[in-house]
Amino acid sequence: CAAAMQMRDHMEDLAREIGYPDLRARIGINTGEMVVGNFGSKVRKSLTVLGDNVNLGARLEPTNKEYGTDVLIASETYSQVRDSILAREIDRVRVVGRSTPVTLYEPIAEKSSTLPGEISGFLDGSAEGLRLYRSRQFLEAISAFDRSLQMIPEDGPSQTMRIRATHFAETPPPPDWDGVHSVTVK
Repeated sequence: CAAAMQMRDHMEDLAREIGYPDLRARIGINTGEMVVGNFGSKVRKSLTVLGDNVNLGARLEPTNKEYGTDVLIASETYSQVRDSILAREIDRVRVVGRSTPVTLYEPIAEKSSTLPGEISGFLDGSAEGLRLYRSRQFLEAISAFDRSLQMIPEDGPSQTMRIRATHFAETPPPPDWDGVHSVTVK
């Protein structure tokens, strides 16, 4: 997670340096059992990782685009880094090929870092918006996301969740709605 955040921060510097403001690298991280080894034939081999946990990490990478984030980590990863990494919960999703929902987090910074004071209020507002959204209080969620966007107008997750809350305020979800978003990108 620390390496991913350093890469994210370096990409921002590099984009400014070379004059490409939209230069992005998206990273998905998951933790779990997988198979690692040299696969192939006698003629050609490659070091590869295989398994459901690898696939989930791979699905998180393009999911960043939907939320306007650069780095997303799955709940299993977050549970292992929560003492050293400040992260915010983004959403619960079902990814292609997996029926069990996964909670997504965006790593913000190492906990040892000094952050601007407004970040705490921003993170609280974002969490409140997500809580209201999940409890079907869509108009209140919109207000909470608006408060977050007043602090950081370019925040992708707040923009995305505000759009969804607006949609559901106008067209309520069915009674069996579980608040989990289905991601269709691979």
